[in-house]
Amino acid sequence: MKITELINKNTEVKNILEGIKREENKSIKKHCQYCAEDYKEELQLQLIELSEKYPTYQEQLKNLARELNQVEDQGEGWKEADELTLNPLPLSEIGKYPINVYCDTDIFPTLLINLQVPSCPLSETECQQVKHPHYVLRDHEITIDNESRKIKIGEAIIQERRGASADNPDSRGTQALKLLHKLVPEFTAVHPSTDKKLFQELSRYKNPPRFEVLQEGTFENVCYIDIKSCYANIMRDYPLPCGRPEHLKDPQLIEQNLQEGKGGFVKFYLENYALIKNNQIPFIPTRDYSYEGGKIKPALKGKKRLLLHTQKKGCANKYLDHCDQLKEKKETEKEAVSQLALLKTYYLYRQFLPDKILTIRSDCILVKETTELPPEIEKNNHLYKIKLFKRLKLNKELEIFDCETDTLLKSPKSAKIKTTITGKKQLVERIAHSLSKKRIKLAKSDIEQVIEELLLETKKSLIKGEEVRLLGYFSFKTTITKPRIAMNLQTKKPMKVPAKQVPKCKFAVGLKKEVAKK
Repeated sequence: MKITELINKNTEVKNILEGIKREENKSIKKHCQYCAEDYKEELQLQLIELSEKYPTYQEQLKNLARELNQVEDQGEGWKEADELTLNPLPLSEIGKYPINVYCDTDIFPTLLINLQVPSCPLSETECQQVKHPHYVLRDHEITIDNESRKIKIGEAIIQERRGASADNPDSRGTQALKLLHKLVPEFTAVHPSTDKKLFQELSRYKNPPRFEVLQEGTFENVCYIDIKSCYANIMRDYPLPCGRPEHLKDPQLIEQNLQEGKGGFVKFYLENYALIKNNQIPFIPTRDYSYEGGKIKPALKGKKRLLLHTQKKGCANKYLDHCDQLKEKKETEKEAVSQLALLKTYYLYRQFLPDKILTIRSDCILVKETTELPPEIEKNNHLYKIKLFKRLKLNKELEIFDCETDTLLKSPKSAKIKTTITGKKQLVERIAHSLSKKRIKLAKSDIEQVIEELLLETKKSLIKGEEVRLLGYFSFKTTITKPRIAMNLQTKKPMKVPAKQVPKCKFAVGLKKEVAKK
């Protein structure tokens, strides 16, 4: 699309009104002359509405509406892009008018290059001959704001929009957020770039989103990235794990890529089970706690095939359509929050190789053997709470242990629970201090010996296949395979514990009694 097309197709009626107020009737007629054929009828109606709203300019607006009937579509007659002249409105006069121009992500980078002199390989004479934009606009004040993606040329503003239109300047991602805000008022309607509270913990819901553990075991030099604290722009370009995004349209090619385990976007609609390999990206979180074997429970009904979808705009469109369906069915809060988990497919983990990803959770990403962060993450390092751990352990229960400090960092039951498994030295000190209050004097070596015996029993239980999990200073639980006799510490009476039942005991009190008996 040429710059002339951008300007002519995005001239807004409010600018026409502003032009009339400034008595720039001649320039206004020039703008109207170059409206494309598709915009004439709509613009005529808007001009008539404005004439009724503003009686002072009623006659002028009606005259403009009548003149549009006699205007031919001159879109095909425009000159080539390298000449870049508007006739009768030359490019050099664009900055004189308050024109708002919206362009897409393909056009905007080209404009940035063409409007900056240092990036032009041609000499000044050559630029003059081909009439490059930066030469034609050399007398205008040009301001480039790369952060907000705006180019200001005099009074004219050129702005990049993602999936925007003249009727709706909001991008599709912003529309999705605003619609989500209507469904779930607790979520913000503003763009994530200005509101970091958008992605909050969803633990108060019955079925919070659950994410796949890609790898299990103990790993060294692990990078921990806190997702909740990061700048999560959900409608940004989502690059594939090892390259640039690719838009696949052929259904057979999509199916083939999916079977080969290649990554990309996944449609929001699922009906049948989908088998996701451990090293395959992307993934889809499941709300079902019976998650097993890499199978993904259906998130929605209505579609039967899982397809690869790498186009961000299509992804937002699907979500908007789905929100409309939810609104019609009056299934608002729970379903909308559930689908938000799909929308929260973070772009961060795609900056790493798939085999380096240890786990992807709703609150963090773990990457192993990371000595140097990717440029995209390093550039925004101040936005993430990134930590480096020497040794971390991951298990199938979706728990994350810091082996160096014996700390349970994360648990799937609640993000707020932080349980510490006390080391042997700290445990000896704690028990010795507790016994001293009871005036029971025992050497620390004796206490340590009892603890060693307890740990030995624990190891034996693990060897037998019994699960032993320490939850903290004061309690532990174990899954047993045979009936046993245990002491009820509340009633102080023996009780028979059936197999597979999980008894809870006061760990510190029980251990203190063992030490006292000795």
